[in-house]
Amino acid sequence: MKRNYRWDLGTTDEDRAAELARKLKLPLLVARLLVSRGLSSPEAAAAFLGEGTDEFHDPFGMKHMDKAVERIRRALRDGERILVYGDYDADGVTSTALMIRLLRRLNGQFDTYIPIGAWKATA
Repeated sequence: MKRNYRWDLGTTDEDRAAELARKLKLPLLVARLLVSRGLSSPEAAAAFLGEGTDEFHDPFGMKHMDKAVERIRRALRDGERILVYGDYDADGVTSTALMIRLLRRLNGQFDTYIPIGAWKATA
């Protein structure tokens, strides 16, 4: 199969990457990627990587989140099966994987469904 793409990371200031890796205790590859994205200061890189929780949104700002949390807690407590209904895009598959991981840790009983047929490329 012939490749139709090529990653272009551009050039990276190796000294800045090494300094960033040292200051933030990051693998050099991660520091290189951050510097190539323009995040060469430790402050900017740490903010991008999500150090701390100040930038997080409160999930309870979503309508009925309290009801959803209580329903999931009840299902876990009562041993009910939970259906994790995902979406076939990057964030949908990722969020489904995260829910599966969480439910496994909580010893939850669950099934998953991702409606692959709903995703179609349009031309």
